[in-house]
Amino acid sequence: MIRVTECGGFFDYTKIAMSNMVNRLVRNNDFVLQVSAALLMGVVLFILQQGAASPFHPALPKEGAARLQVSFSWMTRPVEPCRKLSPQELAGYRPDIAKSLAITGICSPERRPAVLQVWVDGQQVTAREYNPRGLRRNGHVTGVMAWPVAAGRHRVTVRLAEAGGDVISEYTEERAFQPGNVWMLDLAYPNARWRGWP
Repeated sequence: MIRVTECGGFFDYTKIAMSNMVNRLVRNNDFVLQVSAALLMGVVLFILQQGAASPFHPALPKEGAARLQVSFSWMTRPVEPCRKLSPQELAGYRPDIAKSLAITGICSPERRPAVLQVWVDGQQVTAREYNPRGLRRNGHVTGVMAWPVAAGRHRVTVRLAEAGGDVISEYTEERAFQPGNVWMLDLAYPNARWRGWP
């Protein structure tokens, strides 16, 4: 039985599971099995590390250029509006559930895609649609994109909107890009914020 303690996510859980596996192998005293398992775990950890590379620490751009990066994470509205239940329908539920459903109604689990549009100096560099995460598309819409930009001052406009719906966030600012700089605009918060790696 794998012992799971509180952890921050999938990669922490994997480390705990592999640590428990190592403890078992040490108790087993089979040298060949231990070496084989160690090699296999080294390969798995390397793959996990590569896959867990954070988009918030991108590779530096080529010499003489800079990089613009935009990231966002947003919970869009359901595809269909929530439906209010009639008193007859509510009567079929337990009282506590009926009380909650009387307020919220029945909502579709699937959520709307989001469209990210970016302009640099008035020229559109992307217009891409992102689907919500999850098997039923009921999770956050998340995206990260990056573009090389010439060094100098540039006017950046970013618009995030629900597909066929309202604008979620729109942001415009003129910013200086130095050679080798990486500037990321994070739309995951109520107020967009810049992060930079000079």
